[in-house]
Amino acid sequence: MEKLASVVMIGSCVGSAGLSVAAMFTPSWVVSNFAGSKKLGLIQACRQPTGFPEWCGGMTNSPPEWMATVCLITAGALVLLAAAVCLAMAEMKKKRRLLTWTKVLAAGGVMFLCLGSLVFPVGFSLDEIGGSPFKLPEVMTIGFSFSIFMVSVFLAIIANLMASKTYERPGFR
Repeated sequence: MEKLASVVMIGSCVGSAGLSVAAMFTPSWVVSNFAGSKKLGLIQACRQPTGFPEWCGGMTNSPPEWMATVCLITAGALVLLAAAVCLAMAEMKKKRRLLTWTKVLAAGGVMFLCLGSLVFPVGFSLDEIGGSPFKLPEVMTIGFSFSIFMVSVFLAIIANLMASKTYERPGFR
C-alpha cells in the first residue's frame, strides 16, 4: 500500500505541474462571445471579430495580478516537481529526512497554486474585461484554462495527502 501511495503522489505532483503550466500558456482564462470572440489568458490573448479569422498574440496590457499568478503557478509547479524528485530519492535511499522534505514541498506547492487561484480574479478590473476584482461582467465567463488549473490544484492536494501518508511508512531511517 505504501508503494501505491508513493506512485500516486509522484503521479499527482507531475500531473499537477504539467496541467498548471499547460493552463498557464492557454489563452482561455476569461472568454467572451459578445460581438465576436475574445479569449484572454495570463500570457496571450485571442480575438476573432465576426466574419474574420482568429488572431492570437501576447498580452500587452496584462494586469500585475495576472503576472503574479504566472509567478505563483510557476513556483508551485517547480516545488511540486521538487517534491516528486525528493520522494523518488527517498524511495531509493530509504531516508526519512527526504520524506520530511517531500511533505513540506508538497504543502508548499499546494500553497503556491491556491494563492494563484486567489490572486487571478483580482485582475478582472482589466479594461478589456470591464469588471471589478472578483466580479466578471455578464458578457464574460471563466474559460476552460481556469478549469484545467483547478484540476491541477486538486491533484496537488491529492499529492499533499499522499505525502502525509508516505511519511508514516516503516523501514525508513
